[in-house]
Amino acid sequence: AIDDAEPYPIEGVHTIQPGTLTSLRKRPAPQVLTTGTRATDFAFRLPGEGRLIVVTGYPSSGKTTWTRFAMVHTAIAHERRWAVFSPESQPWEAFAAQCAETYIGRPFYRDRDMPAMNEAEVERAEKWLCNRIVMLACDAEDQTPTLDWVIEKAKLAILRFGCTDVLIDPWNEIIQVRGDQTETDYVGASLQRLKALGYRHGVNVWIVAHPAKPAALKAGEVRPAPGPYDIAGSAHWANKSDLGLTIAGSLDAGVEVHLWKSRFRRWGQRGAIARLDLDTVTGRYRSQGQPINDGVGNVAEPPEKQSFEQGGYNW
Repeated sequence: AIDDAEPYPIEGVHTIQPGTLTSLRKRPAPQVLTTGTRATDFAFRLPGEGRLIVVTGYPSSGKTTWTRFAMVHTAIAHERRWAVFSPESQPWEAFAAQCAETYIGRPFYRDRDMPAMNEAEVERAEKWLCNRIVMLACDAEDQTPTLDWVIEKAKLAILRFGCTDVLIDPWNEIIQVRGDQTETDYVGASLQRLKALGYRHGVNVWIVAHPAKPAALKAGEVRPAPGPYDIAGSAHWANKSDLGLTIAGSLDAGVEVHLWKSRFRRWGQRGAIARLDLDTVTGRYRSQGQPINDGVGNVAEPPEKQSFEQGGYNW
């Protein structure tokens, strides 16, 4: 009995045993997700196995718009389900309406010369959204959206609705309960908790994080796109993220998506840049040079999985 006894397991300590790697090889390879446009697919792919994804960019660069575009795309093409904490979108139904615009390809309300989506299109978008997006709203008078609150609600959404992605947009709307921690220590510990949430449940955790206020430009200078060390709060944004993206540019010159962190080469090579154009009415992106969106809603439900882009490109 003594000779055959197995050592008592120690929590958090794992050893490699015969069959460990054989068992790993029998599992499916880590999933890699497309991004919705040719340009971004050439630059990088999205992880699908539960990773920390950080998106940054200066105000009005389109961080939320691009992330919402990626959300709608992955929900259509890869059947992902999202839990969204977006307190800047009030009421929360407004965020769902913007997702409907990207899905249908028409504005929710009439915009410029483009008519609003009709009742049938609203119902179609509503039916599609109800199984794919869950909104987390801290709207009680006696509650504040702390990280504990967000993680608790995210866990419930994962367990009840099968959510595969959790979006926090933006990070600075979470109330920081730091105690005697510095901001750097708090951010590091918080990101580690969110990574553990993603790893334990196999869900991607997306965070939209603002850069710190940049220094004033001198005459003739051009402001470079912000990187991970420009994000307010801590260098841990660079250290702990698995995939890091910057949304930069303008509507006149086009939008750029910069890849500044890719923990595994299957997602892309650091330094890659994708150049896009944006349809500001519907929130749809297209590779530069692609035809302008026709506004009639060419996104179909699976199994067709048509592309936002014209020209027969399929996801």
